[in-house]
Amino acid sequence: QMVLAAIAAAGCLGVFLLGVAVGAHRRASLAAMLALALGAYWGLYALRALPETLGATLLVWTFWAAFVQGRRPWLSLLVAALACGFLPYGHTRFVPMSLMGIGWYGLMGLLGREAWPRKIGRLVLFTLLCAATYYLYYAIQRQLYGTSSYAVAALLFSYPMGG
Repeated sequence: QMVLAAIAAAGCLGVFLLGVAVGAHRRASLAAMLALALGAYWGLYALRALPETLGATLLVWTFWAAFVQGRRPWLSLLVAALACGFLPYGHTRFVPMSLMGIGWYGLMGLLGREAWPRKIGRLVLFTLLCAATYYLYYAIQRQLYGTSSYAVAALLFSYPMGG
């Protein structure tokens, strides 16, 4: 339960820091954080160990990293690479969100005011780190299940009446 509480608390802290990073006042960021933290769904999902809490927490930190990369480029790279790289390990259905986070971080990096050589070097490193985590993820999937993806064609509509 302590790990689940830490994940939920990290998500709440991420919401607060994301609000500050996008330019909201601290009071508004605190209100957003409290709305999330005191909401029934956040607590219930965290207590029941549902993966959505981990996914939302990692995605919030990815967005935070995308918005602060102009001020903290290397810290944001580390946070975004860890968050986007770990999302698929949290649950397979988080792969699209991870790819969206990778794209968002890259787009925000390209549109930033940082010098091009430094910017490109950092974004190439970010891409390589994310590609390495995805390669490892798909290697583990292949080793465990014999294929790199879920057998949708074999299972989709196999039991349409729920039988």
